Amino acid sequence: MAGKKQKRAGGAPVSLADALAATRAARSRVLALAARLEETERTILAAMAPAPAAPPKRPVGRPPKTAAAAPAKRPVGRPPKTASAAPAKRAVGRPRTRPTGRKPVGRPPKA
Repeated sequence: MAGKKQKRAGGAPVSLADALAATRAARSRVLALAARLEETERTILAAMAPAPAAPPKRPVGRPPKTAAAAPAKRPVGRPPKTASAAPAKRAVGRPRTRPTGRKPVGRPPKA
């Protein structure tokens, strides 16, 4: 049995050379067992370690539009009239309601 001394059948003393050979054989067996144990530990630790993270997959299709990435909307059609612009044109055939305040151009009428 392992761990207990084995009894010899004859009871005769063991020579020093035999004891040295037995010690060397036991040492080599212990080193072989230690190597196997280390290999088993490495296998277990490798199995327990998390898998390396794979790069994220690229999304399929167009990316969703965000407010920052979308360009500003362009106005369509004519720009709206502003108050500082020239006065609006009158409809044809409609009389003026008040004088404009400008001096007439050309020759003054006879008095």
